[in-house]
Amino acid sequence: MKDFHFSKKFLNKDGYLGIAAILTSLSFGSEGRYWHTIELKISDCRNEINLDLSLDDEGNNTYENSLHKVDTLLEELTAFRQKLVEGKVEFDQRKAAHEAAKKERAEERTKNLADEDNISSLSTDS
Repeated sequence: MKDFHFSKKFLNKDGYLGIAAILTSLSFGSEGRYWHTIELKISDCRNEINLDLSLDDEGNNTYENSLHKVDTLLEELTAFRQKLVEGKVEFDQRKAAHEAAKKERAEERTKNLADEDNISSLSTDS
């Protein structure tokens, strides 16, 4: 394994304003030192989360817990992505129904106004 890993990926597609990113880094001390630095940071335009991760077991399975955090994130993000895809279909259906109802109400108002104009013109003709 390398003595250093650093990655920063922007989360927004080109053309979107704001900086959303994920940053991961892992480094070790120089000249045989065992200490390490791990950083996992996810940010969007206003918010940021940092996860505490460790390679050192420190007698209480800290390393295993770090792996569990990453595995759980991957599982939940994968499940959430699937629900987001499914939710888009539902959203599009609801939006289409809302737009159709809105159009129908507008047509009904236009018809009612035309009927009122016709009634008004009949009463002024007499």
